[in-house]
Amino acid sequence: MLHTFDHLPIECTELAHTQNGDTIVLTANAIDAIKASNPDQNLTRNLFKQFNLCVLYRDIEAKGVEISEIFSGITVLNDDEFSICQEDNNCIRSWN
Repeated sequence: MLHTFDHLPIECTELAHTQNGDTIVLTANAIDAIKASNPDQNLTRNLFKQFNLCVLYRDIEAKGVEISEIFSGITVLNDDEFSICQEDNNCIRSWN
């Protein structure tokens, strides 16, 4: 399943709808949590280690964040890759 989140922290009720191996795309304000400069990056990384964690290139560009500022393990998707990701997932849940 593909999930999009525009906020962090994620509520327990939201996480209850996820499964190991799901893809999570962080957007908008959630992008701040995946910066290498985030003091809670280890907590964030551990929270998401069972998921495929992604961010949209257009969102990090809009926030003025460089790819080099994002901690390792996060896939940066362009619009075409995001479209493919949407096609590959039979269910998409947006938590905005």
